[in-house]
Amino acid sequence: MFARFRRDEGGASAVEFAIVSPIFLALLYGVFQVGWALHCASSVRYALEESARAVMLDENFSSGAVEAKMRARLTDIADPAIQVALSTEERTGMELVHLDAAYVHEMVIPFLPPYEVTFNQRASVARPT
Repeated sequence: MFARFRRDEGGASAVEFAIVSPIFLALLYGVFQVGWALHCASSVRYALEESARAVMLDENFSSGAVEAKMRARLTDIADPAIQVALSTEERTGMELVHLDAAYVHEMVIPFLPPYEVTFNQRASVARPT
C-alpha cells in the first residue's frame, strides 16, 4: 500500500503550486509597489516644477504657499506628506530660487519588513532682480 502511495504523482502540481505561488505573488506585488513608488516620485517632481513656475511668476510666493500648492496637487495622485524648502541665491542680475522637496514612501512587500525610501527632488528657477 505504501509503495503504491509513493508512486502516485497525482496532486504533485498542486503541491508545487502551493510552494511557489506565495513567492511569485510577493514578487509580483513588490514590482507593483516599486512602480507605484516611482509614479509617486514622478508626481512629486511634476508638482514641484509646477510650483517653481508659480514662484517664477510671483515674487511673494512663500515656502508655505509652495507646500500648500504641492499638497493640493498631490492629494489625488500621491501621498501629500512631503517636506518642501525654498531657498534663494543672489547671482549677477538675477535671483535663483531653489525648491527642494523630500518625499518618503513606505514600501510594504509581503514576507519582508517594511522600509522607507526617500525621494529628493530639486527645481531651480531664475528671477530678474
